[in-house]
Amino acid sequence: MNSNKRKLFPALIMTGALVAISGCASAATGGGGGGSEISVPMNASAEEWKAALADIEPVEIVYQATSSSTTVTAPALEAWAAMIEDYSGGNIGVEIVWNYGIAGPTESDDALLDGRIDLHGFANFASPSEFPIAGNLMLEASTLRDPSLVVGALTTMGAVN
Repeated sequence: MNSNKRKLFPALIMTGALVAISGCASAATGGGGGGSEISVPMNASAEEWKAALADIEPVEIVYQATSSSTTVTAPALEAWAAMIEDYSGGNIGVEIVWNYGIAGPTESDDALLDGRIDLHGFANFASPSEFPIAGNLMLEASTLRDPSLVVGALTTMGAVN
């Protein structure tokens, strides 16, 4: 991973965490907002994040993973959770619920809305009637027309994501 990506990754992770916290706080207060803004510069260090988040009320984020804790992607997800906890000085905890442990793929968006989970891997293709564009894209994109790596497989996966 090059230096620029190494600096951008923490900012993206913490931005996602702060968005989730904002949503949780907004939902808890009836959507009223009114909290103070938290701002850090691009490429902020862990110490800058800790200083910016030092005065927030501790919060626990529930992340529902689509995979089990034994998959090859599990360590990366656990590292993501540990990084959020570290960069927040322990004020943001992340509970990972594995393998759709709270709501199934077709119920996850409802669980997000009703507060059972705060973040999840969204599988819009699991509900094609609710998300017809994504459903059609999966159907069309899964039919590989060009077998080359760049034009075929990588382009297809990029479009689907």
